[in-house]
Amino acid sequence: MDSEQLLVTMRIDSAKEAITRLRLALLVAVIASSTVMLTVWNGYFSWYRFFVLEDQCRGCPLTDPTKIAQDQLVKAWVDSLIINISPLGMHFGVSDLAFVAPVALVLLTSVMFFCARRENHAVSYLMIDFAKSQTATMLVIFHAVSAHLVFLPLGATDDAIGSLAYNKVSRPRGFISKRGFDLLVFLPVIAVAMILAADILSVVYLPAPFRLGHPVLWNNMDRPEVVQFFLMELVPLAMGTLVVRLCWLTRKFSYATVQVIRDFQRVLSDSDDRDSRSAFA
Repeated sequence: MDSEQLLVTMRIDSAKEAITRLRLALLVAVIASSTVMLTVWNGYFSWYRFFVLEDQCRGCPLTDPTKIAQDQLVKAWVDSLIINISPLGMHFGVSDLAFVAPVALVLLTSVMFFCARRENHAVSYLMIDFAKSQTATMLVIFHAVSAHLVFLPLGATDDAIGSLAYNKVSRPRGFISKRGFDLLVFLPVIAVAMILAADILSVVYLPAPFRLGHPVLWNNMDRPEVVQFFLMELVPLAMGTLVVRLCWLTRKFSYATVQVIRDFQRVLSDSDDRDSRSAFA
């Protein structure tokens, strides 16, 4: 292997590692956001919550199977409101998500943004530096990089290839292909918005399951508690703004990377045409 081939191989490997890092960061952010959303739903909107708010088996004997089943469901629901992160030795309740989760999502989306920027630079510099190389070298670079992409397809169609021929009919991509990546990237934003909405609703609208009589908390809050409530809501609001910005930048860098690859593909196609004309000249 000569020095140029070694350089191409090393640059391709670096680009593929950058793509892999972004994919891993995106996967972690998606899992964390989904976990937060499921926890919020379970804490504030789950059907099990109604067993606490409405004691349907009031007056039932303690040995009644329905009473026993409801008690077990309530116990399981209450236990699920405490989140345990065993590797870090952390324990916090669903009511603390308004502070803990947005901060964690800011950190995760920051890593995702840095990975997207690194991917964009690694892939773009690779293709800029070898855009005038031999056709064989360009083919290797294009297919090695494009085959490593998962969420951002380069083709103009989602049609399956079922023969030894390129698709002749170009149909528009479906909604999932066009907006699926955007949904994954902005899932942390949806999670923070859900946290903020649920936290506000839990105070001003939803009955409190752990208070006698299950009152709406807003009707029983004094002035210091109201001030504390609004100050606490500033945390998810501020963190959510940062999450929106970081997710938007991640999307921007990712789509810029795809555009560079498409430009490289056009240069490669022009190079193939020139080689074909030269062969038959």
